[in-house]
Amino acid sequence: MRLTRYSARLVAASRLAFSMVVCALLLAVIDTADAASEKITVLNSRILRNGIPWVPKGVVIVGLVAPAAQISGAYADARKQFGAAELKSVADYGADLIRFQVSQGGADPKSPIYSAAYVQEVVRGVQLARSHGFVVIVSIQSGKPS
Repeated sequence: MRLTRYSARLVAASRLAFSMVVCALLLAVIDTADAASEKITVLNSRILRNGIPWVPKGVVIVGLVAPAAQISGAYADARKQFGAAELKSVADYGADLIRFQVSQGGADPKSPIYSAAYVQEVVRGVQLARSHGFVVIVSIQSGKPS
């Protein structure tokens, strides 16, 4: 039983470490002039965006939740809708922050669902959102549909 518990912890730690590396790599690759100059900080109990108090108004976008070959139904529909027009609608709604749900397996070269093209789609999606002025959070997930 100990070995099983230890193994489960090791797998969980490995996944967390991998997710952190993927996020770091995505952030290193995703660089625009606006992104480089933007700064989100916390001072006491306030969130600041470029030194000004900020209350984020965010949405979750699942159009890039997994490689195309791995999704169907509503996720496939969300994938088709993702683009500049959707981002304009999100901005018109009043949002200034987007959280992208991203597939851990789709970004992991050791995974059977890995796709280099998918990783590039995520990078382009984040760049597109940043070019529209959004703050972006990349949330790596390992559950369905990835």
